[in-house]
Amino acid sequence: MAAAQFVMVIVNAVIGLFLGAFLLWIATKISKPSDATFKTAFLCNAILIGIQFVFGLISAFLGATAITAVAIVSGISFLVQLVASIFLVKSFYKEAWGKTMLTWVLWLVFTLIVGFIVGLIIVAVFAVIGINPMA
Repeated sequence: MAAAQFVMVIVNAVIGLFLGAFLLWIATKISKPSDATFKTAFLCNAILIGIQFVFGLISAFLGATAITAVAIVSGISFLVQLVASIFLVKSFYKEAWGKTMLTWVLWLVFTLIVGFIVGLIIVAVFAVIGINPMA
């Protein structure tokens, strides 16, 4: 496993831990489930980040030489995290499925918006300093 891949998995997990918890907390402030505290959002997101971290390490160990295996692991990771995130929100906030899905959809939308903006900023910074982020 390349050191850069390992570092990226760790950086992604650390950033995702706090940013994901913050976005879940914001989603709960809108959907208003019981126990809509940052601590609950942090614990719920921490479990999901743990799952993401494990799959990230597996992908990093496989490396670019096993691109088909990485694609399969990524697909499995996506499905596991999708199902896990819904059930984590359901179990941590103990609400009906309607409110659970509202909270989850808000969290997903906020995550997609922030991820898109962060991605644009990173590409712009790379472009300014002359690094091709697609290389």
